[in-house]
Amino acid sequence: MLYTPNNLLYKYIRYRFRRIKIQYNMVYDVTPEEEDEICRNLLKKRAKILIPVGIVYGLIFALTFTWLLGTSEKLNPLMQWEVRVIDYVIPFLNTAAQEDKYKSHILLNSSSNIGSILSMFAW
Repeated sequence: MLYTPNNLLYKYIRYRFRRIKIQYNMVYDVTPEEEDEICRNLLKKRAKILIPVGIVYGLIFALTFTWLLGTSEKLNPLMQWEVRVIDYVIPFLNTAAQEDKYKSHILLNSSSNIGSILSMFAW
């Protein structure tokens, strides 16, 4: 999944490769297969760097967020805004999860109405 052409990082690497090729007049015989292989190799190298860096960045952000949240009684305006956004979004997430749970519960308990169940899966 990481090394597929639909990957966003792969698309960016391919875009930069083509742009550099045009910018520096490297229009010699590079077949699309060779270009694809070069982009995949670059993607593998970048992924080995970016995935651990992204995980570390996320952990540092989460730790900093929780530290700033818990260190003072009065939050700064940025933290107040973030807490308000989280408090605003949580009910929507819970509602969507409860609706899905409710729909699956209805489907499982109404086995007599098989036509309506089959019509839900029809495109």
